[in-house]
Amino acid sequence: DYFEEKKSSFFIDLTPDLEIVENGYSPYEYLYGKPLINENHDNDIEIKNSNNSDTVLILINKLTNRVIRNVFINKGTSFTMLDIPNGNYYIKWYSGNYWSSNLMLNNNINGGFQTNVSIKTYSKNETIELTGRNLMSLTLYSVSDGNVKTDEITLNEFF
Repeated sequence: DYFEEKKSSFFIDLTPDLEIVENGYSPYEYLYGKPLINENHDNDIEIKNSNNSDTVLILINKLTNRVIRNVFINKGTSFTMLDIPNGNYYIKWYSGNYWSSNLMLNNNINGGFQTNVSIKTYSKNETIELTGRNLMSLTLYSVSDGNVKTDEITLNEFF
């Protein structure tokens, strides 16, 4: 009985904290600045995300290499970026689960996924050309007869 009274137990919760983030939130606005918007061009891109993980997608002007949008898209949902200026673009996306705004990444960037991380980009020759009044639809998961090639990249290459 003496040992039973002295016995103690403890429990460590290894589940990461779940932070709820709204679709369209720009988690890296502090890094890339405010989104570039041009209402006269009226180019929109609908992004359909997989059911497996949340995603941060960045839209990059191929000519200037400037990130013009960075948006958070919850798993199993769609989000439409509105009023994108004319241009030639490519995308990169950073996916995972359990987003944390407080997570410090190894390149001194705040905010990231805690589990199941995947980082991809359009292959070198894949681009999105917007020339006024375009509505495009992108899927961030494999589809049969898909027409876009992607490459895995590192976190440093994402930023």
